Amino acid sequence: MSTRYISLLLFTFIAHVTALCQFATVESGVNTDLTDICMINQSRGFITSNEGILLRTMDGGTSWSHDTIAGFDLMHVAFFDQVNGLITGANGSLLITRDGGISWSERTFRPNDRFAGLQITGINRAYVAGNGVDGPFILKSCDSGNTWERIVVGGRLRGNEIPYLRIFIQCISFLDDSSGLLGGYAINAHFDRVPFICRTRNSGSTLTDVTPRVRSCFSSLSVHSLHYLGPHDALALIPTPDGNVLFSSGYWLDRFDPVPVSRIPGKISASGMVPVDRLTSYIICNVDDRPQLLKTIDQGESFILLHPPSGYPLTEAWMMDPHHGIWVGTHGTILRMTDVNHAASLSHPPGNSPQTASALTPAGGKEVMANIFVYNVQVTDEDQISVSLFDQNNKLLSVTKSRTRISEYEFMVRLKLEGLNPGNLYYYVVLLNEQPLVDGSLIASL
Repeated sequence: MSTRYISLLLFTFIAHVTALCQFATVESGVNTDLTDICMINQSRGFITSNEGILLRTMDGGTSWSHDTIAGFDLMHVAFFDQVNGLITGANGSLLITRDGGISWSERTFRPNDRFAGLQITGINRAYVAGNGVDGPFILKSCDSGNTWERIVVGGRLRGNEIPYLRIFIQCISFLDDSSGLLGGYAINAHFDRVPFICRTRNSGSTLTDVTPRVRSCFSSLSVHSLHYLGPHDALALIPTPDGNVLFSSGYWLDRFDPVPVSRIPGKISASGMVPVDRLTSYIICNVDDRPQLLKTIDQGESFILLHPPSGYPLTEAWMMDPHHGIWVGTHGTILRMTDVNHAASLSHPPGNSPQTASALTPAGGKEVMANIFVYNVQVTDEDQISVSLFDQNNKLLSVTKSRTRISEYEFMVRLKLEGLNPGNLYYYVVLLNEQPLVDGSLIASL
């Protein structure tokens, strides 16, 4: 009888991992497509939708009321504070409130403008990105939306290698009042549709092309979502035919490169991204034509499927905190998400946070002995330590803790793992006193 040995490649991060993520369906009272959500505090919030309908909550998203505030589709919503807010709409319209959303006044820019994104970056500064007859543009306000400066993107672009015939903006992300990114797609001189990203460091006065280079055989690609994660980190959602989903920036945000990703089983089409921190993001997508949410804890190198209980695509989310969020989607879909069983990567100061390393020893049959070392943490009793393991479909798997060794500011836990399938992706969480401490992903291979 032959003995099969399985080795594991472990990649450990101080990040999130989904463990038994739960969703609860909330009645919206409407059947229109919901486009965006903004919570202005823990109780009050708004959801925009098609047909000019605005939804409101006064109880943290448990229940929603609605009324029609405009005769056009509402696209994005954001607030400067608890009383001053903005909504972008179709046909170049902008709605402004000065009383916390009780009433809204309308301002129209140009009827052919199509807004693609809205972001508030300070006490009174806001940016709106869109596309118009004169090309893609940024609207910039420094007085809470009272006045706006229009900046045409094509006229200020620097650094593109092949001239663009036309640029279309689909998303916007600003780190602060001056540093921002615009994403979408462009038609170049070869009449190819290529992803497009440009960067500004001076509030849009100058723009530099930092478009990722993709294989020339790919066509009809675009940037669906774009987010700053920190001063030197940004992620772009650019689904490609060869399975890449996310592109990460260089340190100076002068380029975007594909993140090597474990292949997701099935045909995927991604449409949006909701980041939680530098390493953790949720990806809105369809897998085999079914609405799905993916979660990554390693900036896109691996994913786990969350299986939201909705037959309709999701469109956007608002994270109340790293563990709780509200998702909205088409046909009036609202889902409350609870994702408490993961370690928050921003909960510890840099340089002092728990770190992990691992050593693996194959055992007989299908067993593997895995040693996980955790540093920068004080533990007094081995019973304080436990480990959970999940597969890519969020199923809790069997793990046996065979040995624990505790030293000053570190400990080692030895695990006995069984029944892992070669090539499959798994996730683990190390818990201290039943609270997530560190987590990571592992791939089983022969």
